Amino acid sequence: MFHTGSIATVFGLFALLAGPTENAAPVSKSWALCAASTTVVTGTLHVPVRELRAAHGSAGRYLNATVDVSEVLKGERSQALTVSFFSVDESYAPKSGALIALDGKPVVLFLTAEPDPDAPARLKSYFAGYSPDAVRARSEPELTEIRAEITRQARVLREWRPHPEWPHEPAVKELIAKTLVRETAARAFTDLEHLGPDAVPAIADLMDDRRALGAGHIVLENGRGGFESHRIYAPHLVVDALAAILNQITGRSFDSISNGGSEQQRQHAVDGWRIYADMQQNHALPRPGRSSGTPR
Repeated sequence: MFHTGSIATVFGLFALLAGPTENAAPVSKSWALCAASTTVVTGTLHVPVRELRAAHGSAGRYLNATVDVSEVLKGERSQALTVSFFSVDESYAPKSGALIALDGKPVVLFLTAEPDPDAPARLKSYFAGYSPDAVRARSEPELTEIRAEITRQARVLREWRPHPEWPHEPAVKELIAKTLVRETAARAFTDLEHLGPDAVPAIADLMDDRRALGAGHIVLENGRGGFESHRIYAPHLVVDALAAILNQITGRSFDSISNGGSEQQRQHAVDGWRIYADMQQNHALPRPGRSSGTPR
C-alpha cells in the first residue's frame, strides 16, 4: 500500500521523465523565423519588377519593395513598410522569381531592422532569418500557427529565469569571467567554442552580459567547407562575443552583433538565443553540427 507521499513521489518521477507539460504543445515550423524577426506583418507586397528584372544577371544592387500593411503580428504598428533586398539570388534569401510572383498579392513577411549603412541612426528593414521563406503567400491556417508561435515565444521570454542546472553552466560562467581579462580572453573564447552544441543553452542563458571584453578581437575556427580556416570578429561586450560563438556552433544568427551593435540589436539577439535554448531544452530541437557560420 502506497502512502500519500510515495504516490506523490511516483507521479513526480513520471512528470520528470515526461518533461515539462509545455513540451507537448505544438511548435510552428516557422519558430526560427519568428525568433529572428523584429517585425512580422501581413499585407500586400509591391516589388519593383522592372528594376529587378533589369538588375538580374548583373553584379547586383539593393532595391526596395514596399508593403501595404494589413496586420502587425510582431513589432511596432505601421501602415506601410519599405524592405531592402539584394537583387542577386542567394540560397539564404527570397529569390527574385518568388518576389516577382508575389507582387501585388497578400503575403506574410518576416523582417529584421538594422542600421542604414548610409545613416546609422536610421533603421532599415530586411528579410529576416537568412531564409528564402521570409516572405510567402498568405495562408490562413499558417497564419493562425504563426500567431500562436509568436504568442508562445513572448511567454517564454516573459517567464525567463536563470537555469543553473543546465549542462556546462558552471564551466560557461567561469570561461566568461576569463574573457574579461586580456591575458586569458583568447583561450577562453576557444574553450567556449569547443564546449560544443551541448553547451549552447547555457551560453544563451548567460549571454545577457554587457561587460567589456578583455581583448579587442576573437578568432574562431571554421569547420569543414568554410571559405577560410578562421573568422575574426571585433566584439565590444561579452554579449557580442557569445553571439559570435553561438553562431559558430549552430550556424544560426538572431542579429548581427558579432562586431558590436545597438542596444536594440543586442536585446533582440539575446531574445532569439533564449528561444533557441528553450527549443533545444524543451522541444527536442536536434543538436546542431559543427558550422562554418552564417553566410553574412
